[in-house]
Amino acid sequence: MDQKIVILYETGKLTGLTKLINSLIDAPQKISDMLTRRVIGTVGDPIILLRALLKGCDKYEDGMKARHMVFTACINLLQDSTINVKVATDIIAFLLVETDKLSSSRLAELTDFYIEAVKSKEPASGRAFELLPKILSSLTSRDNVLHGNNNMTGSKFKDYVLNNLCSSRWEPHCILPLTSMVREIPMVSDQLAFVMKKVIRGFPIMNFQELPPLIYQLLVLTTKGHKDLVLKGILNFFNNVEKQDIAQESEDIFSVSATTNETIQHTEGTVIVHVTFAVRQDQPLGKELVRILKDRQQGDPSAVLQPFSTALILAISRIHSFTEQMISILKTSIFRCYKNIEKHNESKFIAEIAPPIPDIASDILSIVKNSSMGWDHVTHGLIELGFSLMESYGPKAAFGKVPVHEPTAILTPSQKACHLGISILQEIFKLQEAARQDVIEQILNHLITSSTHPVHHYLKLLSNIIEASPQTALDYQSKVRETFDYLTQLPLDTAKGLLVAIQPLVKISMTLKDALMLMLRKALFSRQVESRKLAATGYLLILKNFKVYGSLPSSQSSQIACSSSQVVVDVHQKTSPDYEAIVCSEILGSLRRTFNQQADVRLILYEGLYEALANNHKLKGQILELLYNQFQRYYAEDEEVLPPVKLEPCITAQGDNVYVTEPLTHLLMAICHSLLFCKKIRGQTDDEEEDENVNVLKLVDKLDEVMMTLAKRMISSEMEDFELDKSADYSMDHGVGIRNNIFAILVLGIYEVLLEYVINNGQYSSTRCDQVLGLFNNYHTLSGVLKEKAGGKKGKDTARSLLSVKFATETLRALLSLNSPSHDEGLTSLRQNPDFVHHILAVTLQKIHQIDTKGHCDGPEGTNKDKIFIYCSTLARVFLQQIITPTIENQKKDKNKTITQMCLETLNSIVHIICTRYPDKIRQFLDLVDVECDKVDDNEQEQIHAYIKKFQRLLISYLTSEEEDVHLKDAVHFCTIITLLSKLLNAERPQFTELYTWLLRVCAENNPDDIVLSKALMSLLLNLTTRIKSGVKLTRDISQDIHSHLGDIDEDVEVGNSSNFSLINPRTAAPSILLLLVPHIEQALEETDWILGQMMSQLSSVDVTDPDTQALFTNYEDKENMICIRLGFLINSFHELVQSVIPVGQSIDALLKVLIHTYTTLNQLCKYYLNVYEKENGHFCERFEKLIKLSGTHLTQQVYAWITYVQAAQSEQLQPEDAKVGDKGKRKKQNKDVKVDAKARNAQKVLRGSRPIPNLIYSIEQYERILIKLGKKAKINLMEHVKLSTSRDFRINFAVVEASLDDPDVEEQTSDDNTSIGEEETPMKKTKLSRGTKKKGKN
Repeated sequence: MDQKIVILYETGKLTGLTKLINSLIDAPQKISDMLTRRVIGTVGDPIILLRALLKGCDKYEDGMKARHMVFTACINLLQDSTINVKVATDIIAFLLVETDKLSSSRLAELTDFYIEAVKSKEPASGRAFELLPKILSSLTSRDNVLHGNNNMTGSKFKDYVLNNLCSSRWEPHCILPLTSMVREIPMVSDQLAFVMKKVIRGFPIMNFQELPPLIYQLLVLTTKGHKDLVLKGILNFFNNVEKQDIAQESEDIFSVSATTNETIQHTEGTVIVHVTFAVRQDQPLGKELVRILKDRQQGDPSAVLQPFSTALILAISRIHSFTEQMISILKTSIFRCYKNIEKHNESKFIAEIAPPIPDIASDILSIVKNSSMGWDHVTHGLIELGFSLMESYGPKAAFGKVPVHEPTAILTPSQKACHLGISILQEIFKLQEAARQDVIEQILNHLITSSTHPVHHYLKLLSNIIEASPQTALDYQSKVRETFDYLTQLPLDTAKGLLVAIQPLVKISMTLKDALMLMLRKALFSRQVESRKLAATGYLLILKNFKVYGSLPSSQSSQIACSSSQVVVDVHQKTSPDYEAIVCSEILGSLRRTFNQQADVRLILYEGLYEALANNHKLKGQILELLYNQFQRYYAEDEEVLPPVKLEPCITAQGDNVYVTEPLTHLLMAICHSLLFCKKIRGQTDDEEEDENVNVLKLVDKLDEVMMTLAKRMISSEMEDFELDKSADYSMDHGVGIRNNIFAILVLGIYEVLLEYVINNGQYSSTRCDQVLGLFNNYHTLSGVLKEKAGGKKGKDTARSLLSVKFATETLRALLSLNSPSHDEGLTSLRQNPDFVHHILAVTLQKIHQIDTKGHCDGPEGTNKDKIFIYCSTLARVFLQQIITPTIENQKKDKNKTITQMCLETLNSIVHIICTRYPDKIRQFLDLVDVECDKVDDNEQEQIHAYIKKFQRLLISYLTSEEEDVHLKDAVHFCTIITLLSKLLNAERPQFTELYTWLLRVCAENNPDDIVLSKALMSLLLNLTTRIKSGVKLTRDISQDIHSHLGDIDEDVEVGNSSNFSLINPRTAAPSILLLLVPHIEQALEETDWILGQMMSQLSSVDVTDPDTQALFTNYEDKENMICIRLGFLINSFHELVQSVIPVGQSIDALLKVLIHTYTTLNQLCKYYLNVYEKENGHFCERFEKLIKLSGTHLTQQVYAWITYVQAAQSEQLQPEDAKVGDKGKRKKQNKDVKVDAKARNAQKVLRGSRPIPNLIYSIEQYERILIKLGKKAKINLMEHVKLSTSRDFRINFAVVEASLDDPDVEEQTSDDNTSIGEEETPMKKTKLSRGTKKKGKN
């Protein structure tokens, strides 16, 4: 029959066609069968049949019914998934044109099919849904649509269909076609939002592979509006998926297969590509994403740093217009997270009330790992982020000098972020081959161009990369060679660090070594001193790192004068066993020339040759020969000649300017330590090697003889032998004084070097100790003259000593703890010399302070971190033993510190070094320091606590001691040590609780007669309280004691006796304890502000209509109660403080500022509740109204009375001066002017102190204003217990003003004040006058 219909249509026989179709009106199945044969089979073209069927319907009275039947049959066919795509497309295209010809009622009937199809949950190909947008669009333009018994407009019917579709449950297979269909339907904003939320809620039930195309459809849909809805839905869904994945892995490592993880990563990567593409096409979408991320950043910065969110940000950062914004968002979020982590660790209150911060470093590094598994689009952003984090490392240059101090192990948030950047770039270099060149180039560029920023972290990154994979880094050696051209232009520390970092490459690359050697040779002959210093530094580094296994005669170094090209020919023979020796010998030959260069170059050479010899002892003969030949220029070999050294050749004079040309003391120090090292390893060499080094042994013996002879001759020499005299001029104002000063410093250095050599060479025998005392007596005499005559610019500071930290450690160990019968006589003589002991202790303290501030100290082994740790541990053991059981009695000479005091100070610095620079070695340190300590188990917390208890006992012994030589100020060091060690204790463990309980008892029961110690104990108590307790009850107790001891501002009120802490007394209450309490309260307020800020940010960013947010508001109620309790305790504290007679000055200023902060915090809490009521999803917590009542009855009224007291007390400060001027009115005019000036200065000081008072009044008024507004919003009278004070009326007392105008001194003072202060003073003066009037009236 279908063929007949087509023939009738093609021949134009419309009458026959109409009759034939009329016969099919009651047989819809026949129409469906004809279309099925043509669509699925190969009978003919279905489009021609459709044209014929619809053409026949036009001439038929019930043609609309027939047309509806054709549409229905086609829609049923399009639901078949086996239909040919091209055929289906042709059918849809044809039906779209014919849709408008259907009547409204028939179109409405077609929509029922779609609604039923969604509700039926049957699988469908979805092609039929492509007709629905056209059907709804056609219906929208109709005035009336009859559907069942309802008659409505087309637009309302469209809303009815959409509501039915979205109200039904969408099966996973329907979501994608329905979303694609809805995209073509014109919708208003609310309908669009409703559809988007419906689709987003379907994410969890869909297959992961189907999510990318669905999200793509949603992104296309955002062009109509509600961009934020889609972006938030995408971010929330994938972030939750990752959280669930992590949770499942933590519960069962086999619960998630590798395939599932790969699928998630692949899906996320595809979604990120879709979003990035959408942002490129639609810039407003990117701007909306930026806004969403910034909002989340305010509330919870860790939410921005979840893996999917971070990866999306990094991918979008490749778009030029968003690069800066996206990297800035990540960078700021990382900083805030690290700051929040710091707050969590330091405050118990924040740890309890705020959720824990996830490990952001592991999340970001997981993205780096994924970048090598298909997420290539985030690589560029990761590199930008890594270097951006490193650029934030501080501090910047001060006065043109970049700080070179090594960072401690206790890192600031910016330093933690910098370390994260290093880890990111290091992992990228390891995993991403395409990014390696970019990473290397940027590192080297930063090293070359960062003249005002520290570069230590860039050097560390480069060193880590090269050490981890030197062969991989060698592929980019051409970039390293290019930097050689800029080395001489870099700061010496930067250039040295770069040379140290590339040493592994130099060892394995002949080309790189040759280029470096050539550059250093050119720099050695440069006219610039800095270039020569760089050359010497570079050569010494190569000597230390190139290990010589062969041996060359010591004389060969002087014969090697081959050029660089000759060396290249030789060293390219890799099989040559003398390769390393030839390179090092050539370097020594080049370094020989530096002995004739500037003093700064020689200084670097002398300091580095010993380290080169220690690391490469095969070169000992050549190095010793170089040093000895140089020393012979200044050494008088004739033993009868005094002095034994020539100082004149060591200086150069140009008029009054005198310069050092030869750092003779450092040359002698290099010989001393090299010689001691050679004698130490002499017994460790085998016979064959000794036979080869006969000349070296002879040289060692000769040098040893020279050093001992030099020591004897220096003992015999007097100051006059060096052309120095006690009456000579040592000032630095003219040439003669400078010359004498330099000579004196050189002689002092020689004494110190010889002193170290003699002790190390004699093992404390009586003969050697006598020589040591002889050298030291000469040193002490000359040092005293120099300090006296040089003008005392350095005061008591010890000049930088040439003694090594190793020598200081071993000498103190011998003096303070060594008990050897063979050495008793020699050590006794040293111990009986108090000046010698004090000098060694002072040098040790100097070295320890250098290590504490810079991470290293002067002298040999001063940069070896492992040896510094051992020396610090040894010194700590010695000092602790001296403090507990003194070996040497305390001898105090003049104003010098006692031995115990110096030991305590140095021990304090050592513990600070260990806690800040070696926190991972604290247990090893405690084992090495073990002094009569009971063995504890392997628990590190127990071990730390055991040593804290040792210092607790020492502190108690000082507090209870009645001996005259016990100084309470020394006990402050024990408090500092306990503070440092307590930071290593876990606040959740019983050890910390025991320490806190002990400290509470000490502060409650002891009343030391020393303000400094009292402040130290109270500061420690406040710090520990912050870590162990979330409340602020302690502040109330301290405030009660302060009020009790200071008295009440109302003389008629008798304050009850409060003795919570014996530590607080009238002498320490104010300003000492009060100035410790105020910052503690300030910190509590800042923590409260931070929590309120977090809550307000989250409150403003959530959707109150989302049912998931109900749990958020429920959780907030507990937080609100904790905040109100905390503020209640603080108000009770202020209730005591503002009634206390606080002395005028710093204490009042601090209290005024913290009161302003308190009202600001209360104001912020009220604003938070205003937001809650505006959201219409919350109410007051049960304690808020009690807090408001407390602030009105216990704070505001007392604050106004206290302001009156403050103003009266400040005005009374001027009364004594006025009285003095009145009693002595007949003084001379000059003296009178002096008094008037002093009075004016006092008046200005008082005026400056009164400036915060109007700010306090203003903050109170703002608090009361928002209370009124909040009460109206909540329909509660919050002002019931808040009394508005009349003290805010700043009235002018005209009698006082007239009296002031009659006084010419006050007039002059007022004019000066007006010119300097301006308009802001007017209300303050009114306040002062008004308060004064009221006070007077009261009296």
